[in-house]
Amino acid sequence: MYASIPDLTYTGHTGEIDDFYTALENGTRPMIIGEDGRKTVELITAIYKAGCRREYVYLPLQADDPWYTQKGIMEEAIHFYEKTGHVENFKAEAITLGNHK
Repeated sequence: MYASIPDLTYTGHTGEIDDFYTALENGTRPMIIGEDGRKTVELITAIYKAGCRREYVYLPLQADDPWYTQKGIMEEAIHFYEKTGHVENFKAEAITLGNHK
């Protein structure tokens, strides 16, 4: 069955670009438009919001929701990766590998 599936005509963004130009030439709607991208980002944002707040999130996000803007997301999201300390005056001359020899 797998062998019967035709090869892709394009890979990467080439197909999207071709579809866009074809739509311009024919006066038709491209398969994907900016609004589709916005909805995708909104869905991903809602998933993060639901996970961070541990609550249900309803779409569409409202313009007054802190998660509606990048600034709001950066302020509201849990930052698991943030650096909390640093080393000063590192004096070791050699880098050790622990107990490995």
